[in-house]
Amino acid sequence: MTRNNGSAGPPALARDEIGDINTSSLADVIEWFLTYDQRAGVIRHPKVEEIFHCKQEEQRREGEEIYQFAHAEDRLDLTCCWIEVLCTAEVRIMGWIYKELYGKPYSP
Repeated sequence: MTRNNGSAGPPALARDEIGDINTSSLADVIEWFLTYDQRAGVIRHPKVEEIFHCKQEEQRREGEEIYQFAHAEDRLDLTCCWIEVLCTAEVRIMGWIYKELYGKPYSP
């Protein structure tokens, strides 16, 4: 992914010769949102990270078997504070991808 200050917007989705989306370009879009979009990037906020580690420590003290994740964003567990964080990020990213694919904003 080309690094910039994010002002150019998300990178375009690349397609192969038969029109399928190149998965690397999809990863670049997701990374752009996590890096430059304030609402999607909240998962990387230091306070979210702090809450995540406190929750892991609490589970460990209570004797629960847990997988030790290094960072909050590594965990895709939809519990408590994660629901809002992950859903916000997902909606922002998927909305942009929909617009790229169909040339118009998503409207239910």
